[in-house]
Amino acid sequence: MKKFKYNFSLEDTEQKPAKVDKWYDRGTRSWVVQLKDHEGNQIGDAIYVASKSEAAEQEKDWRAEYGI
Repeated sequence: MKKFKYNFSLEDTEQKPAKVDKWYDRGTRSWVVQLKDHEGNQIGDAIYVASKSEAAEQEKDWRAEYGI
């Protein structure tokens, strides 16, 4: 029987976002702002806001924070 040793650190599990996606959801009648990885998968929770200007501000903040 083989034994495997896994050496995980917090840095290995954290993903750096590759892009910020902003779009309008007609179903909820709100703007959605998401962080996405290099493959286009969502990272973390999306943020829902009422106006396009709030969504643009969140997008700007995340771009500055993550250097995107």
